[in-house]
Amino acid sequence: MAGYNGWINGKPPMYVPVQPLLDYLDEYYPVQSLGKNHNEKRATILGCSIHTYRKMKYRKLLMWIKADEYAIRLGVHPVEIWSDWYDMTDPEKRELWQWIYRHNKLIA
Repeated sequence: MAGYNGWINGKPPMYVPVQPLLDYLDEYYPVQSLGKNHNEKRATILGCSIHTYRKMKYRKLLMWIKADEYAIRLGVHPVEIWSDWYDMTDPEKRELWQWIYRHNKLIA
């Protein structure tokens, strides 16, 4: 999926908040149980680099396609992490998420 920018059929990409993913990791992969190098271990669990994981911890939003990939890596459907997944990824609401992106500029 190299070079994928999130645009589908000329529509802007959709984003979901990062915090529910971090909360899920805290609940099911607590730092205490991972021990030393817990950031690296969480990055490995998600299938991303340590740099990407650290950056994600300080961002507010995550592109929905990456959120979906992370949920799959965790062995769950995204709705188990983001209870309002279907509302947030509704194509009719992309403009709202585009506005949030422009005003936050904090995308993981």
